[in-house]
Amino acid sequence: MKFSKKILAAVLAALMAISMMPITVFATTYDSGKVVIDNLREGDIITASVDKIIGLSEYSLTLQAGGFGSDGGNAENIDLHISWPEFSDGSVVDEEVKYYPFDENGNQSDRWYVVALDHGWDTITLSGIAPAPLIATFTGNLVDTFETGIMNKFIGGDVLDYDTTTVQKDREYEISRGVDDFGLVVVVSVPGNAAFDPADISFTIGETVSRPVSDDDNDGSAAVWYYPPDENNDPKVYEFFVTKAAFTDSMVVDYTPSTPVVTGVAEVNGVGYETLAEAIAAAQNGNTITLLDDITGNFTIPAGLDVSLDLN
Repeated sequence: MKFSKKILAAVLAALMAISMMPITVFATTYDSGKVVIDNLREGDIITASVDKIIGLSEYSLTLQAGGFGSDGGNAENIDLHISWPEFSDGSVVDEEVKYYPFDENGNQSDRWYVVALDHGWDTITLSGIAPAPLIATFTGNLVDTFETGIMNKFIGGDVLDYDTTTVQKDREYEISRGVDDFGLVVVVSVPGNAAFDPADISFTIGETVSRPVSDDDNDGSAAVWYYPPDENNDPKVYEFFVTKAAFTDSMVVDYTPSTPVVTGVAEVNGVGYETLAEAIAAAQNGNTITLLDDITGNFTIPAGLDVSLDLN
């Protein structure tokens, strides 16, 4: 289902006004009483003080690099699959054998990390080792050219979580893993008549470089896809969705235009000028002066200067 562009424009306006601090998404730590499994999200932490996970027995549980059994068997770095698990006193119980979490140093700890979770398929993976953060970085090529922001959660349907921020170039942003459908939404605002091709944006995730495809062309296999903006809007708002399945490693978002982007109110030979007078002064016989934005006032083309004026 497509979003209303008016809503997205409003979101973008709010996005651009929000603090420039980097995104840091904090997981929920459950440290007492009972936990309902439907409330869990990836990245959450369950401590030994929790005495029960309600609904856990309905899930297929994997203990990944996960724990050692009370029977004395060392289970470091194994991948246990438990069909009917129970949770008690910080341990996962399977057929009377208790498995406890251990940390990256091999020491027994008091917490499990939710490293993977699918409520649709009723599967959950716990580990005693915290998952590495997902980091997104945006280069100056993109950020210096267009206003760019991120929404770090997409819930589904028409509902967006407005946890958004404007990005700065080369700053690292830690992205939440607790998103059921998408890992990240990148919002790019393209002003006026600026040339822009979505294929000029690259998303490098680990060693893989992906180019976005239109939602009309997306058969479900695209790592990054986007909704074409309303052409009547100014600025034009592009929303790029980096799918959760693809966002498995840190990511760098870059922009290299296939045609140079020209800014200003007028352009001559690919060079932008902040005023029409500056463009006229720079023009030579045979040149075309292209207006890039609306202007008011009077202007004069000097006698003997043979130029064309493109009102675009």
